Amino acid sequence: MNARHLPAVIGWSLVAVAAVVYWLCARQFDAGRSDFYYLADALLHGRTWLESAPGPNDVIIIGGRYYVPFAPFPAIAAMPLIALIGPEAADRSEPIINAILAGATVGMCWWLVGRLGESRLRDRFWLALLFGFSTQILWITTRGGVWHTGQLIATLLTFGCLLELWGKRRAWLIGLLAGAAFLTRAPLAFAVKMQSYSLSAARKKRSTAVRAASTSAVAADEVGLAECGLPNTVSRSRRWCSSTCDVA
Repeated sequence: MNARHLPAVIGWSLVAVAAVVYWLCARQFDAGRSDFYYLADALLHGRTWLESAPGPNDVIIIGGRYYVPFAPFPAIAAMPLIALIGPEAADRSEPIINAILAGATVGMCWWLVGRLGESRLRDRFWLALLFGFSTQILWITTRGGVWHTGQLIATLLTFGCLLELWGKRRAWLIGLLAGAAFLTRAPLAFAVKMQSYSLSAARKKRSTAVRAASTSAVAADEVGLAECGLPNTVSRSRRWCSSTCDVA
């Protein structure tokens, strides 16, 4: 095997093995709350509410309509899958879907550790393994449900931001990922300042010779990260209108 391809082979192997282990741990448990899949189906049909309550708790009822109180990006991300197989099939397959998502977080951890400068494959392997099986990732994957699916997707989006911060540092992409992460788990809004600072510091370091170039770089960073607010504004406006204007 070409040594250049070995990290990729190990990374994909980690993803596959981790996903299988997660599925074996989760397949006997049914959280009974696949709200995001039914919300995705509602969005595909032009609605922001559900036609029946997904459960006795964590549901908002307004005018006979049932609203999912959780941040909506996981439902938006699930729309292509729901369009293909439907919400019921996705609900039954939740342990498999969550296992794949969790396996992907292990792979992204492997990728990030390498990008941070760790060249020893053995150390990268153990760090990725410890992330996957000594943190809450294992627990939330085995429990499933709307709460934990959101946490898995938020983890993937956060890894995406970190990989880009230690990669090409495209402000527009980091802004979109950060906005999607916030629309998955709201506390991730606190990470935006760190991302903005990291972008600005990197740009300033590369343009110390030209002050104007540094200033324009910071402005570009802020514009890119301002995209974080765009998905949130659209989502909140749509939900507000659905819960007030449309209820007769």
